[in-house]
Amino acid sequence: MLAETLAARDVAVGASLDVDVAAGFSGTVDSYTASSDDTAVLEASAAGSLLTLKGVAAGSATVAVTALNSAGSASQSFQVTVLDSLRLVLSAPSHCLGSEGRVVGDTREGVGAIRITYTVAGGTAPYAVTSPDASGTHSAASGTLTVSCARSGIDLSNVAPNTNVVESGPKTVKVTAVDAAGANITHEATVTVAEHVETRRTPSVVATDRP
Repeated sequence: MLAETLAARDVAVGASLDVDVAAGFSGTVDSYTASSDDTAVLEASAAGSLLTLKGVAAGSATVAVTALNSAGSASQSFQVTVLDSLRLVLSAPSHCLGSEGRVVGDTREGVGAIRITYTVAGGTAPYAVTSPDASGTHSAASGTLTVSCARSGIDLSNVAPNTNVVESGPKTVKVTAVDAAGANITHEATVTVAEHVETRRTPSVVATDRP
């Protein structure tokens, strides 16, 4: 009555994972049962061939599955690792003092920026930490993102000279962390942008011959 070996699984703390175990048994199956050998770590239940595994605490547990019919029963088990849930903590200043900066060709310089620190824990390292308001991808479990005071969505490396890049008021910065298993979490930090200087255009330098 046994067929394929049931593969080991991972699930995060507080998350649920559905696993269809029909492929693990051959022939006619009237019902299934499932149990965890450590319910303080993992809870398991069956509805037909579909098992629901719920992570309770970090650790590992063995799930026993039994298929029953009128001729008897067959059982097999598989390992489940419960991973600590992915967590992200941000720390940001309350204000960002910015200006329209200096127009240099198609770029804008001196707009102003703040530094937002982050800490990632849980899940499966390594991590990838990104923000649409900061450049690059950060893999360290803790670090700093440099975030411009410019409006969200503004690319300071390619902006028209007459574009208003800074706007006074609240700005919401989103930061996302993704772990090696594909789990992700996004948190937001809100800062107040204060604008204090008008845009200045960098003058062109024209070379002349002196007599």
